[in-house]
Amino acid sequence: MTRLVSFPRRFLSFVLACLTAATPAFGQTAPPQDQSAATFQAESNLVLVPVVVADRSGKHISGLQQSDFVVQDQGKEQKIVSFEEVKQAPGQMTKPQRPGEYTNAVDAGSARGMTIIVLDQVNTPFLDQAYARAQLLKFLAQHINANEPTALITVGRKGVRVIHDFTTETAVLLAALKRVSARTDNLTASHATADTTVATIGVGANAQSVMVETSALDAFYRGTDGSYGAFQLTQAIELTLSALMHLAIGMEGIPGRKSVIWATGGFPFTLTASGELASLRYNTAGATRSQLGGATAGGVLGSSGNLPPLPESTAASNDDIFANLRPQIQRTMQALNKAQIAIYPIDARGLVAYSSAASSRVRINDVYGTEAQTHITMNEIASVTGGTAYYNTNDITGAFDRATNESSQYYLLGYYAEKEKKPGWHKLKVNVSRPGVEVRARTGYMSGVAVNAKKPDELRNLDIRGAIASPLEYTGLPMRVYVDPAVAGAGNKKKVPFEIVAQPGASAIDTSNKNHLQLDFLAIARDPQGEAAGQVAQKIETNLADNQLKQVAAEGVNYKGVLQLPPGSYQLRFIVRDNLTGRIGSVVAPVQVQ
Repeated sequence: MTRLVSFPRRFLSFVLACLTAATPAFGQTAPPQDQSAATFQAESNLVLVPVVVADRSGKHISGLQQSDFVVQDQGKEQKIVSFEEVKQAPGQMTKPQRPGEYTNAVDAGSARGMTIIVLDQVNTPFLDQAYARAQLLKFLAQHINANEPTALITVGRKGVRVIHDFTTETAVLLAALKRVSARTDNLTASHATADTTVATIGVGANAQSVMVETSALDAFYRGTDGSYGAFQLTQAIELTLSALMHLAIGMEGIPGRKSVIWATGGFPFTLTASGELASLRYNTAGATRSQLGGATAGGVLGSSGNLPPLPESTAASNDDIFANLRPQIQRTMQALNKAQIAIYPIDARGLVAYSSAASSRVRINDVYGTEAQTHITMNEIASVTGGTAYYNTNDITGAFDRATNESSQYYLLGYYAEKEKKPGWHKLKVNVSRPGVEVRARTGYMSGVAVNAKKPDELRNLDIRGAIASPLEYTGLPMRVYVDPAVAGAGNKKKVPFEIVAQPGASAIDTSNKNHLQLDFLAIARDPQGEAAGQVAQKIETNLADNQLKQVAAEGVNYKGVLQLPPGSYQLRFIVRDNLTGRIGSVVAPVQVQ
């Protein structure tokens, strides 16, 4: 087929020999196979730990050496095998812009930081108020660093929504924020004034992007995801975990530490010292009728006339609901570790100066417990991931700036952990032999496990469904996609040829099992209403000869296919999953079929 871009590469002929028939829909599964021989530990047991070292004023301390650091895993000192001080100015992250070529790989040079701002409407009921949302947008307009790669995401009833992508100039986001903030102040700026604002910020070439982000911010301001005060706890937990998972997998392939500034009123769960979920409801909702002594005093007092002690929050870890969520929290914590994400929860009330008219607002602690308990959740999430929680402070601006700065000034340590057969929580501690300094790293991590160990098909389907639904491109497996112009097809449909390339080094090979390779490829087209219009799924599983092994290492693995679509506009999503490691990548391509 005729390609729009010239990119020299050789299609791997051995792939054609090992392909099975293409499945018309992903929901179909291949016949069960014996995977007992798959002993390959595809995920490296190299543990990378970003470490922030600062003086008492919060300024980065430079010039430390590897010998200054001590890392303990489960109380045992580890040998540091890699060491780097990351200290670089933020820079724009870009993707290739060749016609017909799409990729999830970001040109970011060496390790680099970035900032992700999350506006949490699920766990922040007072953002139901237009005044609170307006103040939050104003704060962001005044404090976002124009030079820092920044993403802006909202988490609401319908899940994650990306307002601004980190590969787009931050100036575009600032222009949109200023435009919406001006509207919330009832200013009557003309379109000419707004256009002047865009030009002044220096994004004249991206005026359309500003309009798109302005529309998304307007939707946030209007409160399209309100009424969360009575949202069910389990749904809030699942939405929050899902948002964290999408965020982590979406950022896994981007190098460097990421500061996630999570503007919230609290989290609907906390984490125990062993990395288990626990619910604040067990501390705030009170004991049950049977625990309170039956019908005595109307079921309020025990037989002694006093309230019995409330159950500990850790009791939630044995609850059926939380037992069902345990695999989700394990995978979420693993994903956050891989992506080197540090969460900085910021109490949204500190970002919003309420007016007297806001007295009827819903407070988060009316839903999840006392204010102190909601701050406990923030502290624990921050501690586990290596961030810092900010609340009850007048220096929210300073907190915002510090979280941003720490994404580009830190030390990156690496050590090899012992391999394990099942996931487990590891306590982590980092010390620095320098007095009077603040050392911050994540306090634990969830160890990995071979993907083939348990229910591989169920896990595979879950991952791919997540990649289909996520508004973020998954970057765990780097890939490129080439889409050619549509050609004549059957009936009123046109053929849209495409080629997916899992880049060299992206796919794992089990050398202990005859160079075993196992990949899933998926292409799906959706119309402007989000309905599926066409889909092709393919599983590649084979054992490579030695010469093929070298070819894969040099060129990667390619898959060519065709989508048959009637004329119209579509969003094509391409997905590759490595079934030996669980790494997954996705790429989105807008296509017009004439």
